Amino acid sequence: MNRNRALTPIYLLTGLAAILVALPFFVGNYALSVATLILYFAYTGQAWNVMMGFAGQLSLGHALYVGVGAYAAGALFFYYGIGPWAGLWLAIALCVALGLVIGFLAFRFGISGVYFALLTIAFAEFTRIGFDHFGWTGGPGGMFLRVAQRDTWDLANFRGPPLMYYYAMLFLTAGA
Repeated sequence: MNRNRALTPIYLLTGLAAILVALPFFVGNYALSVATLILYFAYTGQAWNVMMGFAGQLSLGHALYVGVGAYAAGALFFYYGIGPWAGLWLAIALCVALGLVIGFLAFRFGISGVYFALLTIAFAEFTRIGFDHFGWTGGPGGMFLRVAQRDTWDLANFRGPPLMYYYAMLFLTAGA
């Protein structure tokens, strides 16, 4: 009896994983987009858990890194024709450099606690205001990228709701 009780969580997690993997085959694009957003927000929650739960620092700059990374990848595609995979790695490198600058300032001046939260939100707001005034970002209207054709099983490109769902699930699993 104790053995069955110990295996119950494993069976539940295995069943949940099977349902999550099979979900794109049974729901429409709208429900899949909602599921992708749920996985993305769960992943973002894991990032907050790492910063606040493990490191003890309240960071309000997550939107900064998402925005800078998205604009960097989008601008590389829009202006230079660089594809999503190369653009992704360059955007990650840019966000890491930005995080190092903010981290250097925080460590250099001994900023922690609520002041670290203020530092991160200040950088996020300065960047948002700057992006509203830069011409290459499209100003307050943003950039408009052309829509790519959709291939059903094209795992090498970011195309279609099922692929975005599986990528979000992969990143959430890796982050957990």
